Amino acid sequence: TRLAAQAAAEAAEDFPGGVWWVSLAALLDPAFVLDSIAQVLGATGELPEHIADNRLLLLLDNLEQLLPAASGLAALLARCGGLRLLVTSREPLRLTAEQEYQVPPFVSEEAVGFFCARARAARPEFQPSEAVAEICRRLDNLPLALELAAARVKVLSPTQILARLERRLPLLTGGRRDTPERQRTLAATIAWSYELLNEGEQQLFAQLSVFAGGCTVESAEQVCDADLETLASLVDKSLVRQSDERFWMLQTIREYALERLAEQDEERNLGLRHAEHFAGLARRANLELRGPDAARWLLALEQEFDNVRGALAFALEANEIELGLVLAADLYRFWIAHGRASEGRRWLDELLARAQTASPAAVGDALHRAGDMALWQGDHERAAELSEEAVLLLRDAGLTEKVCYTLTTLGWAVGALGDHERAAAILEEALQLAREEGFEGAAASALNNLAATHKLRGDYAQALELNEACLEMIERAGDPMNVAVVLGNVGETALGVGDLRRATEVLERSLELAREVGDSRQAAWSLAHLAFTSLLEGDAERSRELFAESLPKAFEVHDKRALDACLHGLAGVAAATGDAEQAAMLWGAAERLRESLGNQPGPPQLALEQQHLSGARAALGERFGPLEAAGRELSLEDAVALAAADEGQKGRAGPE
Repeated sequence: TRLAAQAAAEAAEDFPGGVWWVSLAALLDPAFVLDSIAQVLGATGELPEHIADNRLLLLLDNLEQLLPAASGLAALLARCGGLRLLVTSREPLRLTAEQEYQVPPFVSEEAVGFFCARARAARPEFQPSEAVAEICRRLDNLPLALELAAARVKVLSPTQILARLERRLPLLTGGRRDTPERQRTLAATIAWSYELLNEGEQQLFAQLSVFAGGCTVESAEQVCDADLETLASLVDKSLVRQSDERFWMLQTIREYALERLAEQDEERNLGLRHAEHFAGLARRANLELRGPDAARWLLALEQEFDNVRGALAFALEANEIELGLVLAADLYRFWIAHGRASEGRRWLDELLARAQTASPAAVGDALHRAGDMALWQGDHERAAELSEEAVLLLRDAGLTEKVCYTLTTLGWAVGALGDHERAAAILEEALQLAREEGFEGAAASALNNLAATHKLRGDYAQALELNEACLEMIERAGDPMNVAVVLGNVGETALGVGDLRRATEVLERSLELAREVGDSRQAAWSLAHLAFTSLLEGDAERSRELFAESLPKAFEVHDKRALDACLHGLAGVAAATGDAEQAAMLWGAAERLRESLGNQPGPPQLALEQQHLSGARAALGERFGPLEAAGRELSLEDAVALAAADEGQKGRAGPE
């Protein structure tokens, strides 16, 4: 309404016959729309004759409940050549001459400015805090919602308002008395539109609220039995939005829709259909992520991530534990590739704690995936514990291929904990079983992890042979995500035997492929080892640039192995560029992390220490030891912040 009034005012000079305001908010009968116009214009006879050829603008405000009057307006336009209509409505008129303009919410800066202006109208001394921007975001930057929230600054600080926005509608009341009653609370404003819907539209509107992050048309059809006509009608009525092939609701509107859904008997059944639908998506993605379309499927899962979270939350709330276990386990590659392993582990831990009635197969697979993620994050004790339990359940369930994969995880974890002989025995068992059964992927995994145990023992030459054999098998399988991982492992091992040319070659291929498929964790890992390689080649400047890119990404995805390379490498860069004190502290932090991962100093670290750290030790003399010890006392977060500050990256790294 305000936008239309401003537009009409700016166009007034173009209409010698005047700009006329016709408020229709209180009118419920379409038959009286033309009469209302005539009354405003002071027409005593026929309305077309009164307007004649005069060039005038009629602003018809709030027409959505009077849409059958559109045909009469079209006839009026046809008879009056100088007449133009500017209409506000929550639904298009569907006339040939109509030009629609959807009024968007404010952008962030506009929203903050508007909130502050309305807050100062209520409390002149109001001063904004950081909470204001988040209030605006949580209220979808909607002017009415912001105005109602701003009125609360008389009794609540912005921080208190934000805390109460978990449920928005009860807070957003108390509008001005000179506004229409339906605009005095946000709930009343949304209810006005809801009550104009027919029964089928009301039902679908409520059902669509089950989607936490919007949905595709296919998801709406499968979960809600939506039909395109009704879906399009909700879009036309501004209750549902559509962009980039997705349908979604503003959060304030979704909250109202959820309240309507709670009034329906089918809330639980709909929640189950929603969870089963996204479990099916995860199941297919688990297969597709092993093939050439991996990048597309990682993106699809990221787009649906809010819905995935909603499905997992439903599984816990509704005690559909097996459904949740299968969903969370099938997302394993997504959790790892997009740096969400900590969240994946939290979901699995919570589900496994209530898995007494779930099938051994589902529990075993969930334990296996939780163990895998613990291994990726360097939590070797937990990885071994989960994997041992998983092997027993998966053997009993007859899932031999999953037994092989779980043994490979167990073997690496046991080796990292220091029992190299047992680790080798477990991995040899996995390799033999995989070969006997023809499970090439599991055999490749066993070879890869056998290589890791050889590196733990310091035998990089044998590890490289195993890594190269694994790479050949994985490339033959056509699994791009795993190819990127194994290329990275070959590169790390080649670095260990001093073959810097081979290391650079495969690490660059790994980085390129990881970026192509959208695997941010592997990209950070490959960057870190490319930086390390550059440093050993004597190119400290390129090494600094690569570490500056890798460090915040590795921290974001919580990859301790990549962070080990970053911290050691950046200590070397500091030493190579003359900052001996920084080098000593970072070296201490890096050594503490290496030890926590169960790793012995490898040839790359020893070469780095000889080439660069020896100079820092000599420069500092007796001061090196205390500085190194101080570095060891740093938390991982503080160590990363220290390294990032040195690289001009302060503030870019942050916790997951």
